[in-house]
Amino acid sequence: MVTTKELIKENNEKREQLTEENEQYYTNILVYIRSKFLLSERATEELLMEMLEHLLEGQQDGKSAEEIFGGDPRAYADEVIGQMPKEKKKNQLLFGIQLIFSVLGWMVIARGAILGVLSFIKPADEHIYLASTAAMVVAVLMMTAVGVLLLMNMVNKTAFEEKKSTWKFAVIGGISGVLVFGLFMGIAFFFKGRGPAFEFPWLASLLVGFVLLLMSQWIARKNEGTS
Repeated sequence: MVTTKELIKENNEKREQLTEENEQYYTNILVYIRSKFLLSERATEELLMEMLEHLLEGQQDGKSAEEIFGGDPRAYADEVIGQMPKEKKKNQLLFGIQLIFSVLGWMVIARGAILGVLSFIKPADEHIYLASTAAMVVAVLMMTAVGVLLLMNMVNKTAFEEKKSTWKFAVIGGISGVLVFGLFMGIAFFFKGRGPAFEFPWLASLLVGFVLLLMSQWIARKNEGTS
């Protein structure tokens, strides 16, 4: 059975056969449909592949994407989306867990890398304070969720614009970066040294971070297998 990743790879390869106009039309629909993350990923990729093959056949007969799918690609995509199955609750849960493990993994690796560099310069405090760490983790996960939702919302709104508003993404990215930095500084100030503490060396931090990333990848493969 062809995996979802293989379908995506095949789609990327076949899109190269499209004319510039047809490729733009199809890619807009592809981005728009893929941004609906509550839809079944497997069903989404199978549908996109069917659309691509249908478009390639029509292109050989001299037809354009607009002639095949209509002059309003957003309306067409919305009609198609309304008939597609939702992702299973189990797969949504696994995706959420995978994302949490991935974010935590990179956080722990970043901590280990920073402390590792600092340890060669001067003695560094390698203790973890549970209250401040818990606050930081919750804040990061919340900001990640908000960031993903904002990004998906922007993609939905701009998918069919002739000229993509890249400046909007830049502005939102900049504002998000400032907010995240401010949040970190606020937590670092108000929760500094709060709660019970235990020593967590930088090398152990790197190791735990890599283990979390491996677990994230394992969950991703398991999730793909149940799609």
